[in-house]
Amino acid sequence: MWYFVRRALSERCIESFKMSALFNQRAVRLLSVAGVLFGLAVIRSVVMRYPQPLPDWSEDEKPIHLEPEALSEYPAEFIESKKNPCWVSPRGTVDCLPYFYLAGMPKCGTTDIWVKLTKHPQISVSRKEPHWWAKIRVGTYNGKSTLGSSATAYYELWGNLMRKVTMKKGEEYASNTIFGDGSASTFWGNRHWTSFHPNLGRCPDFAIPSLIHSIQPEAKIIVAFRNPIDRLFSDYLYFSSGLTSSEEFHESVKAGIEEFQTCLETIGDLRTCVYKADKLPSGRAVRLRIGLYSVYLEDWLKIFKPSQLRVIRTEDWSVKCPEILTDLHRFLELDELPPGETNDLCNEERHNVGHSKTVALLPETAQLLRDFYSPFNKRLATLLDDDNFIW
Repeated sequence: MWYFVRRALSERCIESFKMSALFNQRAVRLLSVAGVLFGLAVIRSVVMRYPQPLPDWSEDEKPIHLEPEALSEYPAEFIESKKNPCWVSPRGTVDCLPYFYLAGMPKCGTTDIWVKLTKHPQISVSRKEPHWWAKIRVGTYNGKSTLGSSATAYYELWGNLMRKVTMKKGEEYASNTIFGDGSASTFWGNRHWTSFHPNLGRCPDFAIPSLIHSIQPEAKIIVAFRNPIDRLFSDYLYFSSGLTSSEEFHESVKAGIEEFQTCLETIGDLRTCVYKADKLPSGRAVRLRIGLYSVYLEDWLKIFKPSQLRVIRTEDWSVKCPEILTDLHRFLELDELPPGETNDLCNEERHNVGHSKTVALLPETAQLLRDFYSPFNKRLATLLDDDNFIW
């Protein structure tokens, strides 16, 4: 009998110890969260002081002159008979630029938008993501590509596509067709500004939108924004290897926020800290900065007219695809498709949908991220005059 009593007591002690350990782990996480939340006041105060207006550039100070290595050849006058921006190069060939940019953001449904949008008969399909502006241009692309880093190589990419379309479908069709660059890094990928400005302590006043506007002031920009917490978790599951627990993601988030806070406290400039790569331990692919949509949008709206941008809320795309797709066709000045055809496109299987989550988001992680993204989401809603962007 005493054996069974001792065994029961022992099992209760073990269970009590386990519960105590779980409680202590959660308590430690909550205490660490409290410390990070205290530091978030720094972020909120900096966001309130932003934005700072970008300067008016003289002709000699325009970004195209400040980064001659990036844009080694300036496009000539566009050919009037073509809807897509093309011109005759000094080499005697026809070079082009994309008519529009599906510029962001990663893990926000851009592949599905791209596939459905480019099925319009007036859009010639090309490779979705050449990643020239944000990566190949500065020599940091890790994928497979034969595209060169010079501006000429980028122009020739679209010029070759135009020649193929002309040969295959004739001059009349080619004159009305358009191309798009679907690189989801274009909207935010200015992290490698030090490649051109190694002696600057802060991010330069101009970024990718300034460079694009210098050579293509009438470009049309499309961008998709998703709840930044959902975007981050999806991004982490997609890019991280060996994810084992919710706690691991929590620690990665905490480390990322602390690193961002340290940058703000040290440098004191929001754009510089946003346009930096997340420096975290190997394997922790927590790209927090991509979700700071308002900072990137601010830069684009300082350069391009609001009428040149279309912002899609990913959550809306899932339920209002026909309406949004029709609006995109009008935005790109394409012939309107019959309603039945648009509905059929939207009813097709979704593309590049993330795998089902193997781990859950801890409540304290979700709260930490809500507090981190909150001031940026509010600023985004103000810029777009739409409170639906306050997730």
